Amino acid sequence: MDEEVEPDMALMMGSEGLGSLKTLNVHNVSALASLGCEVKLDQVARCFINVELRMDKAHVAVDMHRPGCRVEIYAKGQMKAMGCKTSEEAYFALRKIAHRVRKGLNDPNIKFVNFNVFLISGVVDMGFPIDIRAFSQAVSKVKNYSVRFDPERNPGCKVEVPVKIRNVSQQTQQFGQQEDDVIVHMMVFATGRATVNAKGSPDVLRSGFDCIKPFVERYRRA
Repeated sequence: MDEEVEPDMALMMGSEGLGSLKTLNVHNVSALASLGCEVKLDQVARCFINVELRMDKAHVAVDMHRPGCRVEIYAKGQMKAMGCKTSEEAYFALRKIAHRVRKGLNDPNIKFVNFNVFLISGVVDMGFPIDIRAFSQAVSKVKNYSVRFDPERNPGCKVEVPVKIRNVSQQTQQFGQQEDDVIVHMMVFATGRATVNAKGSPDVLRSGFDCIKPFVERYRRA
């Protein structure tokens, strides 16, 4: 039976260029925040122009242009921003919405609290194809890595890697990420492209992909 490989050893087995991650294109940052109290959705809807009142789903949807994103406001006071490019954009968008609601309703109980980035999604393209089967077999031997590869159901190899927040950067902690570890979810394809998802900040995505990059490079196809 094959022995598991320690994550640190896995990094040491990588080829040249480990430190230079190919371009990570972040295409979506989603975040949550709260108004600190319950609100009436019909009244909230009157505070905005580009708004959609969805009573069936119990929320108000606001399309913002600066930054470009969509914010949903719920009767319990929760807010959700989707489609932002950075954590800073999500923070600014939700804070702006809270200010508009507070001013429009003239309610001093409305606040901006509990901001938290719950999802960042990005794409990495290594620029070369890989032997996805050999890649999946090698990565599956690394301790604490979760690997799922079933080519009959999905052409991609799903990899989950734990990343320690304290080893990443302060940006993640700045935007509400308090856990010691975050799981980075990746779907790696034979084309050399990979989708990367996690909480926190783009640094978390980069750290997660850096953990498997040596294997991607090792099983590069000519």
